[in-house]
Amino acid sequence: MELGIVLGSALAFSLVTWKLRVPTALGQLVAGILIGPFGLRLITNLTTIESVAEIGIVLLLFVLGLELDPFQMRQIGVGVFVFSLVEIGVSFLFGWFAGIILGWSAYHSFVLGCVVAVSSTAIIVKMLHEQKLLKSMFGHMLCGALIVEDMFAIFVLALLPSVASASPPSILDLVWLVVRGALLVSLALVVGTLVIPRLIDKIAHVELENREAGFLVSLSIGLAMAIVAYVLGFSAGTGAFLIGLFTLGKRARFVLEKILPVRDLFIIIFFVSMGMLIDPSELLNPALTLPLVGMAVAGKFLGSYVGAVLSRHQEIAGDMAFGMTPRGEFSFIIARGASSSEIGRAIIYPATSIVVLSTCLLSGVLQVLRKSQKRSLQMVP
Repeated sequence: MELGIVLGSALAFSLVTWKLRVPTALGQLVAGILIGPFGLRLITNLTTIESVAEIGIVLLLFVLGLELDPFQMRQIGVGVFVFSLVEIGVSFLFGWFAGIILGWSAYHSFVLGCVVAVSSTAIIVKMLHEQKLLKSMFGHMLCGALIVEDMFAIFVLALLPSVASASPPSILDLVWLVVRGALLVSLALVVGTLVIPRLIDKIAHVELENREAGFLVSLSIGLAMAIVAYVLGFSAGTGAFLIGLFTLGKRARFVLEKILPVRDLFIIIFFVSMGMLIDPSELLNPALTLPLVGMAVAGKFLGSYVGAVLSRHQEIAGDMAFGMTPRGEFSFIIARGASSSEIGRAIIYPATSIVVLSTCLLSGVLQVLRKSQKRSLQMVP
């Protein structure tokens, strides 16, 4: 019953946002607000939905790792790297300063800076694909920056459990963190390069008689490493991302083909469930909304513009600044990882929802205006 309500509302609002040419994630968030405990109260028990959303996060990061090649990542140009460092750094500082303005603690200001610093890979790549700009210099720069941002987000997720402690970590704590991190990366590397290729090659033969085998093994790979990461004190998504990253070539394509359909289902549920946690009254609070939206938009625009100029792409600096505007899945994933306490949930979720909703809406409006401008220019004789 609850799953039917979630999917039905997500479909309806996704169609509306598609018609309006704004990101579908915005429609799914609005659907969650409407059916959740702060809306029509069609769903009030979020325990099951949140559990499913957690699986969606793991699968999202697993797929992201599968789509990246660690050897190709070395080919990211210096210009992309400079652009990424500048726009991430400036955006983070603006987000951190917004937390200070709101009177938040150092930890919550740090988390807000991370939430604001990371753009939405899903929304931006879809935008580039629709506008046929993926292979342009503009698309190359944005996609390269998104890869760097994703790596930054994974690093933040790995650090959050340690940063969340009330007391500063000791030298021994830092050493233990490094040891656990090295162990997790080593396990993912060994399993991804030695175990998984042999396992998938065997399953590929068995699948001729049992088609479910490939799907179950593909799903189990990501979930198993997620459990390992959780046991070692990291976020489950970090482990899933790493094992996906070290699964290469045709084996990565095999796994990706098996889990993409179910991944999309869980991601829809993830965005709807995030919407259920949003209290619409918070969106109407100017004391909270104005600093968040102002700093989020200004920080990303300024950071991207300056980064584009420093990377010698001043001719497309404005387009790059507007293109990096929307925040989405990683902002919510970071917020979710940082909101284990009731205080964190009360602070981080409203802030993240305001940032994501406003930047998604702004991104959609900018796309519509840009298309209208292009049509007007084409009509000029």
